[in-house]
Amino acid sequence: MTPASAGLDPLSLVVNTEYGGAMHYARRYDEAIQILRKTLDMDRSFSFASWYFAQALERIGRCDEAIAELERVGAAGGIYILMELASAHAVAGRPKEARRILAEQLTKREARRRSCFSKSSQSSTRFDPIQDSPASCAG
Repeated sequence: MTPASAGLDPLSLVVNTEYGGAMHYARRYDEAIQILRKTLDMDRSFSFASWYFAQALERIGRCDEAIAELERVGAAGGIYILMELASAHAVAGRPKEARRILAEQLTKREARRRSCFSKSSQSSTRFDPIQDSPASCAG
C-alpha cells in the first residue's frame, strides 16, 4: 500500500515521510529508502525525511551514505540530525568523531543554559504575582 492508494496526498512531504518512517520501523529498510529518496527529491531541505532516510541507510550498513546525508542537512536540521550523525559515526566505527559531535552539542547546550540563567538573574524587574496579576491591570 502507498499513501496514494490509501487516499492520501501523494505529494505531501509529511505523509510520505511518515510512510517511509513506518517502513523503517517495520524493518523494511529498502522500501523506506526508496520512499524517502522520492520524498527528498520533492524537497531536499525537508530534514524530517533526511532523518528517517539516514536511519534506514545506517540500519543496512550504508553508514557513509547516511553520514553524507546528515552532513548535507547539518545543524539546520536540528539536534535530532546531529545526534543521528553521531550515531552513524559510532556505527561506522568512528567513535572519536561521534564523541566530538556529542561534546560539541553539550558545550553549546551548557553555554545556552548559562546565558539564559545569567540574563534572568541580571534582570532588574521581577514578577510580582500581586502587582502583575491580570486583576491589578484592570485599573
